[in-house]
Amino acid sequence: MRRARDEAQGPLTGRRRLLRYAAVAFAALAFAYGARAWQAASRDVTLVYHAPAGVLRVTLTDGDGDRLRHSVFYGSERGHIVQMAEGPYTVTLEVDGVGVRKREIQVTEIPTIEVRW
Repeated sequence: MRRARDEAQGPLTGRRRLLRYAAVAFAALAFAYGARAWQAASRDVTLVYHAPAGVLRVTLTDGDGDRLRHSVFYGSERGHIVQMAEGPYTVTLEVDGVGVRKREIQVTEIPTIEVRW
């Protein structure tokens, strides 16, 4: 039964199967290479925020306007380490009862970025 089906599909059945497996293997390699390249392009950046006293809400968006992170700080420690690729970002600082401020930052080789109110 199987042999009849293989003969009906043509003489390249084994080769087609091999090509299919090769395509899947190359796709997996491409995915792994892309993930490794992105990880190499990104770096750990320490963001430190200086704002008036109160609850601080920070929203970090990339150059396309996509929200990457939203954090809320209650105490005096106002900073975190974020893995980011080089490029422009927008930081929105919001303090309860005080207002909202937007700041543009540029991630480069500098490991620490201070964002002021």
